Amino acid sequence: MKAAAAMVLTVCVTTLGSGCVLGPEREDASRFREAIPQSQAVVVSGPDSVQKSGNGTQSFDNLSSAKTHDEPWADGPWAYWYGFTRHVRQGVNKVTGRVLGSVWIIVNTRPTTISEKEAVWGPFSDALEPVTYRFRVTEVGPREYEYRLEGRAKSSGEEGDFISVLSGKGWSRGHAKHGDGFFEIDLDAAQALDPFGHEADETGVVKITHDLPPTITQDLFKGRRVVTAEVQPSHSAEHWSAASTTEEDGSGTLKVTAFTDVEHDNNTAPEDVKVESRWNTSGAGRSDITITGGDVPAEIGTVNATECWNSSFQSVYIGYSHNVTWATAEGEASACVFGEPG
Repeated sequence: MKAAAAMVLTVCVTTLGSGCVLGPEREDASRFREAIPQSQAVVVSGPDSVQKSGNGTQSFDNLSSAKTHDEPWADGPWAYWYGFTRHVRQGVNKVTGRVLGSVWIIVNTRPTTISEKEAVWGPFSDALEPVTYRFRVTEVGPREYEYRLEGRAKSSGEEGDFISVLSGKGWSRGHAKHGDGFFEIDLDAAQALDPFGHEADETGVVKITHDLPPTITQDLFKGRRVVTAEVQPSHSAEHWSAASTTEEDGSGTLKVTAFTDVEHDNNTAPEDVKVESRWNTSGAGRSDITITGGDVPAEIGTVNATECWNSSFQSVYIGYSHNVTWATAEGEASACVFGEPG
């Protein structure tokens, strides 16, 4: 997807004066554009989302000067299960951010063609890219739109060779459902179009369902946001679902359901995992975890755990169900910012 974004930027820069000029003409497409969410509005949020520079709290980047975002999620001073949920949602946000970022570059330029029911951008390509792309938004009902990013090999001129990389649905301003919608990203299609432009483990389908404030404009985080991500890779049997609710003050909840290996080195059997997290406006929060299957001994069946962290995301308490004998509780439950699960 990085290649797609770079390609779109290059096309716009090199064709100024034609299809990529920003001017009064772009307003003709405003109603089509309104159905598409901005990438910042549909991030799967977590407790670190409330950390802002200058408010006296400590951001993730400042937890340790030796750490980077690319290091394993368990190798930090932050709470283990905070790190697990961050890892899950960061992978989702990285992919959706790249794709929707590319789409927003496209739709904020003049459409190639526009009619009463459809706006089309493209086809367009760059000399050094192997793919020709186009983006279409079609009105399928009153203020109701479907949109699609499609690509085909640059060597092809056949209409039937276009395949969908992203498809979605939304509503424009004035409709009661404006801000709601969904989109799916087909990473296998993206890989097939440009195998050198994507990471090897970016496979399968990512589906994002969003319920955003209908008046959302410049302030993307004003109002309650509910975003659910479903990830089904095609290269493994593992899968994830993450549902986040973010309140206007930054507090929120995140519920992750996954079939994955809870060991960060990924060399043991995957487990069925449920993690329900909640946090307050400082970022301090609590996770309640249930693990079954995989490497959980049959005689134990289910492992339950609770972990709490402070506003620097450092663990202040972790406790386990009575049947866990290989780990001991650490810290005091009274240190938890929330006394009960969400």
